[in-house]
Amino acid sequence: MVTHMRTLRISLTLLMTSSILAMLPFASSSVQADVFTYSQVSIGPRSACAVTSQGAGVCWGDNSERYLVSDQPAGTLTTPSPVVLPNNEKFASVSVGGMRGACALAVSGHAYCWGEHHIGSYFTPTSRTPVQVEFPNDMRVVSVQSGSSVACATNADGELWCWGDAQFIGDGGTESLRVPVLVPMPDFGKVVQYDLGEPNICVVTDRDHLYCWGYNNSGELALGHTSTPRNITSYTPTEIVPPSGVIFASVSVGQGRVCAISQTGNGYCWGSNYDGSFGDGSYISSSRPVAMSVPNNETLQQISTANYHTCVLTTTAKTWCFGTGGNGQLGTGTTLGGKTYRTPLVPSGTTFTSIGTGAGTCALDTNGDVWCWGALNWASTSNGDLVTRNSPARILAIGSPTVSNAPSTEIDTTVARVNGRVNPNGYATSVVLEYGTSPLFTAPMSRTVTASLADLS
Repeated sequence: MVTHMRTLRISLTLLMTSSILAMLPFASSSVQADVFTYSQVSIGPRSACAVTSQGAGVCWGDNSERYLVSDQPAGTLTTPSPVVLPNNEKFASVSVGGMRGACALAVSGHAYCWGEHHIGSYFTPTSRTPVQVEFPNDMRVVSVQSGSSVACATNADGELWCWGDAQFIGDGGTESLRVPVLVPMPDFGKVVQYDLGEPNICVVTDRDHLYCWGYNNSGELALGHTSTPRNITSYTPTEIVPPSGVIFASVSVGQGRVCAISQTGNGYCWGSNYDGSFGDGSYISSSRPVAMSVPNNETLQQISTANYHTCVLTTTAKTWCFGTGGNGQLGTGTTLGGKTYRTPLVPSGTTFTSIGTGAGTCALDTNGDVWCWGALNWASTSNGDLVTRNSPARILAIGSPTVSNAPSTEIDTTVARVNGRVNPNGYATSVVLEYGTSPLFTAPMSRTVTASLADLS
């Protein structure tokens, strides 16, 4: 049994038979418990990973050939399982892409990748465990992302470095690369934000330009074609021309679709409007940026688009999703989808600070809890079958249980009551309290008390 992520109060009563206990102080320790929280989550088309506030990395989802978590069985991982970086480096962030690949940024500034593609190492094309990306001169980076068949990273100078399949790298080359290469921006600007999708990469520079490259099968490059030729590939950054007076500030890339937020907080999408995933109130695709129709003209804080659905966070802490809902990825408790803005069903008072879309949807709240819905968050049926959740549920914690004792205890002539908190941090199901009595007693005792956390909840 996996204990749900929560802090549990314990009040274990120790029965003492000697009345001398009342005259002796009962030793009590006070230890600050590690409160288990997450700091970041990433969801892809097959799997998801998250980083804890202590710098640990965990992943779940498709573990085919053990490319996601090497020490776990091949198949589907339904609960978070630890991924360890070389030299026990701490995670700063993690990114899940396609091709059963993932990349992580360590606190040290090193980037690591693992999976069956775009590892970033010349002599290691695939790896079940994280491998350090080989940047020139041991360069450190400040971000890293894993895409479908390419990965990219930025350094402190705002340079973008990419590696993987040629059509997605962006340097104009026609050969795939195992190690990173610098991708120059046409405006010579610094990259301030970027996103890797299924067929495309898009970046925003500090000179207020948005560039994309890769496929244009659905109009992702916003070239404005209303008919052929549309199926072209750009090997270098192509500027996305915004509507008059609009400056893009951030971008999200899905499969056949790109969405962006302007500096004034308005949303735009172009490419494939499959099942109403533009959020403009229609099902009409476009090869030019189309303004979203956000309820009450709310200002957007973040947007994330995936294969067939899109989710947004507003500056007033609202969350909406739209597009395909067949796997519960809109979080409404149903499989309803389409162009209508729908609010995920979360407990009152839950506020998300970031959201990501992929096979399903995952979000991080202000308490450091990760919530996921749709694919990659499962529930068990009465006969043991796994089904995806149609409404948000917390992702279970993982880690070593910790205990925080109160600075004092309650003692009378026959009872010692020790108050404390237990944070199960994952798989703990019981707590054991060991105690001994003073050797001054005529009959010293040493006892162990075991209590189920389920009984204490």
